Amino acid sequence: MDDKKKYYEEKAKELLNFNMMAKQSKMSDNLHKMARGEAIMLECLAHSDNGLMPNEIAKSAHVSTARVAAFLKAVEKKGYIQRISLEGDRRKVNIVLTDIGWDAVKGRRERMLKGVVAYLERLGEEDTENLLRILEKTRTIMKENNDMKGKQ
Repeated sequence: MDDKKKYYEEKAKELLNFNMMAKQSKMSDNLHKMARGEAIMLECLAHSDNGLMPNEIAKSAHVSTARVAAFLKAVEKKGYIQRISLEGDRRKVNIVLTDIGWDAVKGRRERMLKGVVAYLERLGEEDTENLLRILEKTRTIMKENNDMKGKQ
């Protein structure tokens, strides 16, 4: 194995080890819960112009329809959503955010923004710019990998 290959293998091990340790942090736990829970589904609704049907929420949030059903029940109790029957077929419903739901989304966004600002302040300007540069490069590589999978 050549020296460059060894270097990247060692760095890959460090990155994987860091990733495992990071997953044990409270911040990571909160992000994971958000990505699979109420927050991501509320965000999906917030990004839709005219609401979404439950199956569309499941697809957008990458969760099961059973999880969406539980989510809808919970957020309806909180007054965050409204179900609107579609004309011509009462079995089909569109889910839209209520004013209370919009307030919840805005509040969560503000809390998240404050947390990320505090994190970036601790990183400092130079490291923040480097982080964003590396994340953009990572996104490009991931997109290229996904594009290549489709061509195989």
